[in-house]
Amino acid sequence: FDEEKGGIVPYLMKTYGVSEFIAENIFWYVVSGSISVNKRIGWCKNDSWYELQLQVLRFVMHGYQGLGNKKES
Repeated sequence: FDEEKGGIVPYLMKTYGVSEFIAENIFWYVVSGSISVNKRIGWCKNDSWYELQLQVLRFVMHGYQGLGNKKES
């Protein structure tokens, strides 16, 4: 968390116009969720793991509309 916080939190603040408090807690939410999912699937980095990471990132960035195999525009 601390390693990435210095880049992600300012990015969220600037890009989305949110306070540091909001940006840091949104980032914490994303990191905590990622850790939970990785624990659940046994920290196994295989093709399924990479596909899951892609779909989670799409969901975080675009909501439900981002899920699936759609091409990015």
